[in-house]
Amino acid sequence: MPRPRSFDEREVLTAICAQFERVGYAATSLDDLMQVTGLGKGSLYGAFGDKRQLFLRALDINRERQIAALCAGLRDGSGSMLERLRALLVRMATTPSTEERFGCLLVRGATELGEDDPEVLARTQSTFAAIEELVAQALAAAVSEGELHQDTDTSAQARVLLATLQGVELLRRGGLTEQTIGEVVGAAVTNLPGPATPAPVAG
Repeated sequence: MPRPRSFDEREVLTAICAQFERVGYAATSLDDLMQVTGLGKGSLYGAFGDKRQLFLRALDINRERQIAALCAGLRDGSGSMLERLRALLVRMATTPSTEERFGCLLVRGATELGEDDPEVLARTQSTFAAIEELVAQALAAAVSEGELHQDTDTSAQARVLLATLQGVELLRRGGLTEQTIGEVVGAAVTNLPGPATPAPVAG
């Protein structure tokens, strides 16, 4: 009869996810995973599988966390929908914690394994698609509220914002400051097409 596990699975997976987010897949060794979880190789692999399986689980946790953060920020933030979206995206792009920052693990996964691992690619694409849909819904609400032009292609604009968030994550590695990153992301939202200005009445 197998012995019951003496560790919290969620805590272990959270620690594994944080490790991959900090340094990526290739730079994470088995020793690193054992150190951050406090588990031996047998317990770690027996419970979760090999390093690749652990990375897939980390991607799943990342998806849950990103979607939950977006939903909560759009629902509970102050101001109009467009103001809430702008504040939320800036915060998710500039937070110092890799565990909370948008796209950190996704970009690493797509860059390191996406072309060679169909399961990693599928998870990455699924997460991007889910986030894009949430942003598109927020933009549609902003259209309804009169903040954006009624002809705004919300799906296309959501894709642009998502690409901006992905891009700044790469630029961060090149030394872009958090202040500049926040300005870039904020400008991407601010520069969305606003409502049409009524034509002046002829005197």
